Amino acid sequence: LMGSRQAGKSSLMFLLLDFLIQEKQIPLRQLFYFDLENLIFVEELNKIKNFERFVELLQTEGAVIDQRIFVFIDEIQYLDHPSSLLKYVYDHYKGIIKFIVSGSSTLEIKQKFTDRLTGRAHPFIINPLNFYEYAAFRQASPIVSFKKEFRFMSILENGAPKMAAGGVMLEEIARQFEQFVLFGGYPGVALKYERNDLQKEDLSALYSMYVRKDIKDIGNIDDTKGFNNMVGMLAHQIGSLVNESELSVSAGLSRPTVRKYLALLENTFVCSLLRPFFTNARLEYSKMPKVYFLDTGLRNAVVNNFTPLDRRVDMGHIIENVVYSELIKQIPNAWEAHFWRSERRAEVDFVIKSGETDFIPIEVKYQRFARPVIPSGLRAFIKRYSPSIAYVITKDFWGKERVEKTKIFFLPAFAV
Repeated sequence: LMGSRQAGKSSLMFLLLDFLIQEKQIPLRQLFYFDLENLIFVEELNKIKNFERFVELLQTEGAVIDQRIFVFIDEIQYLDHPSSLLKYVYDHYKGIIKFIVSGSSTLEIKQKFTDRLTGRAHPFIINPLNFYEYAAFRQASPIVSFKKEFRFMSILENGAPKMAAGGVMLEEIARQFEQFVLFGGYPGVALKYERNDLQKEDLSALYSMYVRKDIKDIGNIDDTKGFNNMVGMLAHQIGSLVNESELSVSAGLSRPTVRKYLALLENTFVCSLLRPFFTNARLEYSKMPKVYFLDTGLRNAVVNNFTPLDRRVDMGHIIENVVYSELIKQIPNAWEAHFWRSERRAEVDFVIKSGETDFIPIEVKYQRFARPVIPSGLRAFIKRYSPSIAYVITKDFWGKERVEKTKIFFLPAFAV
């Protein structure tokens, strides 16, 4: 289980433990949980060089070796040789001992986990809540019902269903969506939805603990000031191209250091770099990417701005960011997200590739529409690539239009 801190990995482990106890009737002696935030566990497990000793440790604690054993290890990247431990136990006790492990840094996991685990491990990314899950956390039943009908993956593949919700409900959905945009989808923050002051405190604490401290330690960052300056600059330019040279000058960092920090922020699930769309895949990495934060609440904590949307100068950028984060939480792993910019600077915010020749363009125009108006960049993309479906994400407008063979659906951002 991989994902940022406080995204819910540990909670999911406890739910799985409860499921094994209550539903599967697994005896407690067969269940083990190691929290490697506890240095005592880290030190004890790192002392084990002969991995058969690990199995003996489980037996000493009461495990019966000819019955199924489940071992949960939280933040496994703190072990010196996690890959070797998992491989040994898997190969020698396959079908008997099952590991469920978590990590908050794919950078450390990539460094410590070798390809020897290929075919033995099944990775899952645990993201902060999407808007549907956020509504469920807040027990907002009408919104949950609405989002069940308007699941965006179904909309992407099949087009938009007929909108049936009434005006009052849509107003409430829009209000809740704004709260989601401002405070994000970290579960602990979402549960405090009645106290904006506590949400702000939690997000500020998360930023200080996770971005300023944990990531600094993971990346062995010496220039803390330069790193924090760069994070702040990225937070102020969401949805914009990342120019490494400009970041280098503004943050007072070398270009290799900027590149290192960008990789670090991606691998710790803070930021995401969106690559441009080309039909020639070799060109995709030859142009500058755009930057987005994976959670807009954390981003707003970085810039210290939780002002309501209608009073923000960055409203368009932050809505574009939340649409992006909702997309990547929902599309299958095999699909790809990009942005498109032509040589004549026509642009489309997002292009979803569901296959070699299947492209779905999505343009965000967070404004009121009286009738369907097709943005010029989207029209240029349609003319060049002739996709079967395209989307315009609006503030509150529903509609559809057709350009040649392309069906264009207009949806409010809260329906994504």
